[in-house]
Amino acid sequence: MSAVNADVAVEPVNRRSTALRVMPARLTSVAAFLTLAAFYALEHPYAGILGDAKIYMGRALADLDAGGVGRDLMYRLDGQSQFSLFTPAARWLVAHLQLAAGSLVIAALGGVLWFASAFAFARQAFAGRALIVAAVIFAAPAVYGPDRLLTYAEMLAEPRPYAEAITLFALTAYLSRRTILSFALLAVAAALHPIMALAGVAAIGLALSVEDRRWLIAAGVACVIFIVAVAMDAPVAGRLRVLIDPTWLAMLKNRNAYLFPGFYDADDLILPIVRGATILLAASYAEGRLRTILITGLVASALGIALAWFAGGEAPSLLLLQMQTWRMWWLTGFLAAFSLGYCAVRLGQGAARDKFVLAMLALAWTMSSQGTIVLAALVAAIFVAVPKFSSGVTITPKIAKYTWFMLAAAVVLPAGVMLVRWMDYPATEGFEPEFTKRLNALVGDTVLLGAVALAAFRLPATFARVPQVVALAGAACLAVLAARLWYDPDSYAREIARARVQLDLARMTPRDGEILWLKGSFEPWAWLRRPHWLGDIQGAGIVFSRDLAMIYKERAEALASAGLDNGALVRRYAKLPKQWLMTPAPEGVRKICARADAPAYIVAPIARETALDPVLRAKIWTAPALRVEMSAVGDKVDTAQIQTYAVMDCATNR
Repeated sequence: MSAVNADVAVEPVNRRSTALRVMPARLTSVAAFLTLAAFYALEHPYAGILGDAKIYMGRALADLDAGGVGRDLMYRLDGQSQFSLFTPAARWLVAHLQLAAGSLVIAALGGVLWFASAFAFARQAFAGRALIVAAVIFAAPAVYGPDRLLTYAEMLAEPRPYAEAITLFALTAYLSRRTILSFALLAVAAALHPIMALAGVAAIGLALSVEDRRWLIAAGVACVIFIVAVAMDAPVAGRLRVLIDPTWLAMLKNRNAYLFPGFYDADDLILPIVRGATILLAASYAEGRLRTILITGLVASALGIALAWFAGGEAPSLLLLQMQTWRMWWLTGFLAAFSLGYCAVRLGQGAARDKFVLAMLALAWTMSSQGTIVLAALVAAIFVAVPKFSSGVTITPKIAKYTWFMLAAAVVLPAGVMLVRWMDYPATEGFEPEFTKRLNALVGDTVLLGAVALAAFRLPATFARVPQVVALAGAACLAVLAARLWYDPDSYAREIARARVQLDLARMTPRDGEILWLKGSFEPWAWLRRPHWLGDIQGAGIVFSRDLAMIYKERAEALASAGLDNGALVRRYAKLPKQWLMTPAPEGVRKICARADAPAYIVAPIARETALDPVLRAKIWTAPALRVEMSAVGDKVDTAQIQTYAVMDCATNR
């Protein structure tokens, strides 16, 4: 038996087997598990302090430096960190390990926990084929929400992966009929990130109510307690009856449009439709609690989307918008990925008709970003899968085989062309780019198709003759390679994570006060230990603090009026042209520096050859690492190289 076709969930045991016969089976199990772990690491590389990890790692810096980063308006007016046990844990780690090591450890531990929880769920739900089903889960797209902006199973230093993983453990406990344990796990997940845990609470709650209507009594009691808490204006619960005022609501719709499902484009619905259909197909084969949790997970997520749509369009309740119930769709994403692996195993063992259905389903998944072709494939899969629709349609083994060949060509050939172009792309001197993350973007669909095919058809029998020791050695080598490729920050992200105060820049900015770092976010915190006057990252939490939202709005509009921003700080998803490099005009700088709440200094990224107006009295600073930003401009990609900055003192520019 090959290491790939083996499954660590079931190790054959024969009491009459000798130790020499048992050992190969154990070697196979170890090799298979190492291969899966290596695959997960390659699919989820660590790219540094990116995205929302900046918020949580910045919070740790702020807690450890109250007189510096702690003065940042984002943390002075923080409305969310106190609801998570992650905050003190991250603070402790950063204090003892420093920022780079602390963020890496947090991300790695979260990744290990997520890997274990996903495998545990697959093993409990589909014993005997857990390894390959888990591989499909890891290969499937993890995006949810609009514009493929957000993902589950993030390899980042933030609480969401932890809450997701513990929620998956709770679902596993539910499948094994350990209800009390599932409740305890959900409580832990909620203590880390209540928004992400909400999906598990709803799915398990609905499942228990379907099984035994007496659980509806408990749900009713909980609703009564909540209504009383709302009526008494209790903390948090009282926010339900607080409606967000029009000014704040308009700001949220402009800056954080992802909060409002009513703004989602038609293309944003394609992958959810594919996922929903896949779950329903898997549920038609599943039995017992697995079938129940698949359906209730889908229903819970759909209700979350509907509630978020209602809150955004009809009743902008503060609590409902802060709950972000649309995030419940992450659980449907996971259940759909599991369902794809589940269907691959079931349909791959069936007749030609089943294999054809699986090919159409795989086409819908691998082409989910390509538009209406996905829906055509999905309709074909459903039509053939339902006997009463297609009883007169004959699918021969030859048709099924050639359908898979054409599918492979449609997915693999374009990926190969893009890969060749990427390999020929000239390297940027002084900049070490992400490798694994970008490679995944190019070959992700091919890898997913390969995982589905492997789940359906297994490896050829010749692989079963590979010696077990060789398989184990190969798996160990793959694990070492995956560990090396897992650490994948670019050179700029590595320098930011080191968070070393830049002494030359500090000498250029001796006066105390906020730093306006244009086109930056984490830089003032990491390199100067100073608060940011205004950065895009500060807008991420404005739904939790009206004061923060109003200051952010007023300052962003002031920057736009001064010509120092094109409006993207407020209209983040308006697809405005990116302007990374700047030539600050004296009149614009004076407008900002003349304000009563002016920053102490303005730092602007400029091209090396830029000739600044002498009136600015700007000093030129070179960053310790090159930053490269790529933006789509029509059919071309515009690359901006940023390493030179103009440092302007507001005391001399009023």
